Amino acid sequence: MDSFKDYWRVYGGMYALCDSPYLLLSLLVFLISMPLWAILSHEHIFEWKHISLSILPSMVAFSLGALAIIIAFSNEQFLKLMREGGSDSSYFLKASATLFQFILVQFLALIFIFFLFAYESFWLSFLAFELLS
Repeated sequence: MDSFKDYWRVYGGMYALCDSPYLLLSLLVFLISMPLWAILSHEHIFEWKHISLSILPSMVAFSLGALAIIIAFSNEQFLKLMREGGSDSSYFLKASATLFQFILVQFLALIFIFFLFAYESFWLSFLAFELLS
């Protein structure tokens, strides 16, 4: 659990999350898309979940690839510059924490979408779509 504490501290905590323009954009997309995630189809299913399973694995792979590129393809001088002498607020740690945030949210969305397949529920659809958006 110390790793998650470190990630959350480097990410900026709740303040950074709430202050993020991306969170506000996500909420806007979420609200505009309400007819998609809130209304059951005539077969009593949330149809958006099928579309999300075709999109989400690619998003996770892209995020993992970005993290791998930063780590694997950087030369020693570039990494030394990004680490800023081992500072707790170095660009390397901030970039890693941000990419980890993307990956974590995408995996949580995937888990909630799988639960939505098992249990059709307005609240599961609400949570899964918010994580996806």
